[in-house]
Amino acid sequence: MNSVSGDLLAASSLLVALVGLLYSTWYAEITAAAETLIPLHDASKPRSNTRSTLRMRAAPLLLLAIVLVLLLLPPALTVVIQALQHLFGSRPDSHYDAVQACFIAVYLALLVLVVTLWTATRRVWLRLKELEKVPD
Repeated sequence: MNSVSGDLLAASSLLVALVGLLYSTWYAEITAAAETLIPLHDASKPRSNTRSTLRMRAAPLLLLAIVLVLLLLPPALTVVIQALQHLFGSRPDSHYDAVQACFIAVYLALLVLVVTLWTATRRVWLRLKELEKVPD
């Protein structure tokens, strides 16, 4: 029984590539927002720019990646459980499936993207909190 089809592998690969492409496209803007200089006064423009980047780039992209992780979790768990059963002998009749192995590689890449996006989004959010403390 294969829990991952070639169609699922293709779709998940495409979606992970899309998240990676969007992140690479918006990387400079997200990084700039996270590194915005804190002025002594009148932070309205940097605050507005940082808030916009957080709401329109970083947070939606992180949300998309988290949704993908959750959607792909059941087949990923099934593949890992089957691999462990094979390794420990409770399913000696199972065989290597390159599609399942590639799916796990794609899922791991997605997890790396989520951690990266989480870190970047958190940095932007923290910078926004610092900017909100500056008097206008």
